[in-house]
Amino acid sequence: MLPDAGREQDAAAFIAKVTASAAHELNNCLAVLGEQGGLVADLAWMMQNGRPLDPARLASVADGVKRHVARAGAITGHLSALAHTLDPEPEAASLACLAELCGALFARFADRAKVRLDVCAEGAPAAFDGDQFALCRLLFACLEQAVACQPDGGEASLIAASEGNKFVLTIRIAAGQFPADSADAPEIAALCLGLKLSASVTEAGKALKITPAP
Repeated sequence: MLPDAGREQDAAAFIAKVTASAAHELNNCLAVLGEQGGLVADLAWMMQNGRPLDPARLASVADGVKRHVARAGAITGHLSALAHTLDPEPEAASLACLAELCGALFARFADRAKVRLDVCAEGAPAAFDGDQFALCRLLFACLEQAVACQPDGGEASLIAASEGNKFVLTIRIAAGQFPADSADAPEIAALCLGLKLSASVTEAGKALKITPAP
């Protein structure tokens, strides 16, 4: 097996996981739009049969269509943004944008685990010069750990901030604790090594912090 084969398989598994989740959400949007289309057909039939049109009901249908079209657009936008992190020469991206992208991609996984996820990136540095796709995978893996630490649900936050001339990424949980060896999990350790970052469990097990390696 080639040295990079395992990494390629892990990357493919990540893409498959994210894509499957997005496809599920898009199917939900399509199902709702189909229902709204049926309501429009009902309204049209009623008008054809001499019944007055209810403007409020029509407005409600139109609002539902707009909301779910916007939701579907956001989902495809997030997938597109992730795909472009694999471009040979990806456009510059801020750490804040990448953190928010990861939060959006992970949102459904957090919801299913009954974990409320917040992303705060207001204090993040302007740009990230490393491998954007690998960073997304790293943050996703850390968020998976955050969810696994709270089997009964809870809260998690992803915070991107500056600390002196360095950036700090913090994944913090409200319930449970990160295992002491969380930073040594194979995927997290390998991604940190490739990105020249360092991960550590801090705050008495309540936070997993990622910083540039010394």
